Parts: sequence; structure tokens; C-alpha cells
Amino acid sequence: MLSDSILKIYSLLAGITSMQVLAIGALLLSVAAMLLAATQKKRKVVLVRSVVTDELGVLLARIAEALERPVNQRADRIIAAASQPAEPPAASRLTEQAHSRPYSILGQ
Repeated sequence: MLSDSILKIYSLLAGITSMQVLAIGALLLSVAAMLLAATQKKRKVVLVRSVVTDELGVLLARIAEALERPVNQRADRIIAAASQPAEPPAASRLTEQAHSRPYSILGQ
């Protein structure tokens, strides 16, 4: 019967500690990983030097230099602008007479 088979399984598992279950699980997981690694095909990509790959390397180097050049020029301009001494503020065109109203709402 079904209950008899459940009791047999329980009686077999009753003597197993949690550490043993963990060890068995780790063992099964490692065996599965080894089988998976053994069955997969390994693909290798080999780059053979030729005139085309050399030319491609030269063109990529030129593109990289062209991309870096504007960035460096902008950074140089920013550094030069920051290193210049600040100009003193220009004298105000407004005089005291032009401000006949007080600055505060309460007139103080």
C-alpha cells in the first residue's frame, strides 16, 4: 500500500542527519556539474594574423585617437579657464540716487 511505502522511506531517512543530507546534495551537485562540463563542446576562436587584421587594428587605433582628441581639448580649455585669475566685478551703473525706494518691504 501507499502508506507502507511512505513508512519504509521514512524509516530509511530517519537515521540520516542534516549534515549527511547536505553532503549527499553537494556530492550530487558536483557530479551533475562534471557531467555537464564533460558533455559540452568547447569552442575556440583563433585570430590568425593577416593583412586584414593588421589593417583593422590600425583603423581601430585611429578611431580611438580621434575620439580621445576632442575630449582632451575640452578638458584643456576647462583647466585653462579655471586657472585664469578672476576678473574683479565691474562697477555698478546704478548709484544710490537711482535707488530711491528702500530695498525692504518695511522701508527700513
